Amino acid sequence: MAPSKAKKTSNKKSTKAARRAVLASKSTSSTEKDVKIAPKDFDENSEWEIEEFGGLYLCWGKKKTRKPDGSIVKEFYLKTDNDHRVWIKWTVAFSDKIRWSAEKQDHLVGVSKDTVKKIIRDKKAWPLPSTNDGIDSGWKERRAICSKVGITEWVATTSERNKKYKIVNAELPVTQSEIEDTDEETDEEDSSN
Repeated sequence: MAPSKAKKTSNKKSTKAARRAVLASKSTSSTEKDVKIAPKDFDENSEWEIEEFGGLYLCWGKKKTRKPDGSIVKEFYLKTDNDHRVWIKWTVAFSDKIRWSAEKQDHLVGVSKDTVKKIIRDKKAWPLPSTNDGIDSGWKERRAICSKVGITEWVATTSERNKKYKIVNAELPVTQSEIEDTDEETDEEDSSN
């Protein structure tokens, strides 16, 4: 079976992908030192060979909702399965020697749809919301949502477990501009037009 291929997201400001940078490693294998490195300005339309698939990189949104008492609050929600990204370990590293990136599913042109569906069905994601996201990040609410829908933490293969990673270019939740309003007067105004 031929190796899977996909398009890499470049490091341009408008198209940055979340990436995993190795902070420290207990042991660096010789294969890590011998990894090929892609040129800094590579062609985004070229396809690159995939070494390994990881879990999902969850994409979050925030929406403003009106409570029964009239107050407006922001609530987190998980975007659709098609919006989540898939962690990819590349055989050829980026110019900054990072090998893992969370790619949009439409960039996985050479990957079978069954492979992507299996990753989504497994409901394994990395990283799960935690205190590392910051106190005001809503991590508790997002973690509760993960537990409610059965998402667990993706665990790396044995060779990757001893490494500590940090997210580079993390995607932040965006707030919807519309407010979901349950007020009857608003519904009546809309129906009269």
